[in-house]
Amino acid sequence: MNRRNIVILAVITVIFGLIAFTLLQKNTGIKKIIFTENPAISASEIKDAEAQDGFEFTQDSQIYIAILVENIKAGSKISTQWFIDGNAAGSGVNANDAPFLLQENNIELKQEGSGVVTVSLARRDNENRPGNYSVNVSLNDSQPARYGFTVSE
Repeated sequence: MNRRNIVILAVITVIFGLIAFTLLQKNTGIKKIIFTENPAISASEIKDAEAQDGFEFTQDSQIYIAILVENIKAGSKISTQWFIDGNAAGSGVNANDAPFLLQENNIELKQEGSGVVTVSLARRDNENRPGNYSVNVSLNDSQPARYGFTVSE
């Protein structure tokens, strides 16, 4: 074989290697997020849940965000930031300062794999303030996605 044929074979081998690598890559990341009052919600329940806007809770609810992750690597970080609209009753903030950061969580995953990461909103005086809330969720410092819910009186 001459030099030209060897180079062509090497290029074709590299192309097939890249195609195989791409096909074998696992799809990683956050797959779905829902709000719930069930801290033990399963991955199958989250998958089966209908996509909803307008999650609504009462002041007595214990509110969780359930984050379905797939093929996450050990050391990955999930961040959540919980906000309330400054117009919320009893929030203690100026209405012009909306939204107001209530809570921030940074979770480093110790194992790789798939499953559910559940984070709860801390309640003040054992109840939630009525109003509109939003939660920013990000994986490994990526651009956060924003999700919302309401607490009614």
